[in-house]
Amino acid sequence: MLPPAPRLSSEQEQIVENFINLSFGTARLYRSERYSYVENGKKLIDEPCDLFWYGDGVVVLFNLTKSRLSAGKQTKHNVDQLRKYIQRWKTHDECFTLVGENRFGTRCSVPFADVERIVAISLIGRKCGITALPCDPYSEEIWINAPDVLLEQLAEFSGSLVDLLLIAFHCINSPDKSYTSLTSYIKEYVNSALENSDIREVSVAEGFTKDVAAIQRYLEFPKYVNEAARLQYVFDLSLVERSVLVHAALQLLHKSEPPNFKYSYILVINGTYYHFVLATVHMNSSNFQKVVQDGLNLMEKNNNGELESIFFGYACYGFGEDYRSPSFIAVGPGKRRSQAKHFIDIHLSRRRRINTLFNYPSGIYSFQHQYVFH
Repeated sequence: MLPPAPRLSSEQEQIVENFINLSFGTARLYRSERYSYVENGKKLIDEPCDLFWYGDGVVVLFNLTKSRLSAGKQTKHNVDQLRKYIQRWKTHDECFTLVGENRFGTRCSVPFADVERIVAISLIGRKCGITALPCDPYSEEIWINAPDVLLEQLAEFSGSLVDLLLIAFHCINSPDKSYTSLTSYIKEYVNSALENSDIREVSVAEGFTKDVAAIQRYLEFPKYVNEAARLQYVFDLSLVERSVLVHAALQLLHKSEPPNFKYSYILVINGTYYHFVLATVHMNSSNFQKVVQDGLNLMEKNNNGELESIFFGYACYGFGEDYRSPSFIAVGPGKRRSQAKHFIDIHLSRRRRINTLFNYPSGIYSFQHQYVFH
């Protein structure tokens, strides 16, 4: 058994712990394990990163550093470690396979052959903005530098990987790279998501606060849905999508007169990336099969296949089940790629167009370990 990895500072350890416990889609977030290899006849041990996220061929590596060193030196430390590991990983040697364990004790093993996109994130103990780091513009890699409190701010609103990517890409493309601009945008991002779904108003005005909390919780951890179905969608929802879903489910459930669902309803929501279908029905009602089939048909229509589809079915037998948890979840056929990968590909495409526009050779973005912070 390998010796334990070096500890982060107590402050950063708390940030990581909160992020692991509170982020949405945490089942796909892993603490990395150290790896051993032989070099010049000696057995050596090293660490790939502090945390990683994995799903749909996308790997996001997080490395944290907090010290009295300058921001540039902290970034260099993180980048050197991540770059060294990725170079070893690309050799496809089994000893360099990325391995980790999530907070539920589930282990994950990722050989490089299973990797399609890499996002490497350096997190430093300084108040700075989010910036893109140099890399080959034609690669499938994105390198980012950010303050470590970004994870803390994401944990405060149970942010998902999609939320992290949307915030990071916005800041990278913004002319203002300051820490103040970053924190202001996160507040704007959260407020906009909640206001668009009216969750706060519904919770207060109609006294459904407990139901809102339960619906939110069961969206990530449904009681009656198997793990495979849940993991197909749960990591891939942004805050605004989750908020709209919770608001819609709240209205639909109470309109159906729970807990026995006197009435059945179907609701369709078309988002920018996802097409959601929600349905309520009693398992023993005469229209059960029709409601489910109609919901599946609506899911398959999904705007001529232009949107990914998810069907959330809230059904009950009347035996005291928790009606606030979906009873079944179906993901549309022919699912192409996750929303996370979609946004990563948009960023990669934009980067390549800019590179082509200025006719830069692909090798110009090599690591020179020079980081400038304003």
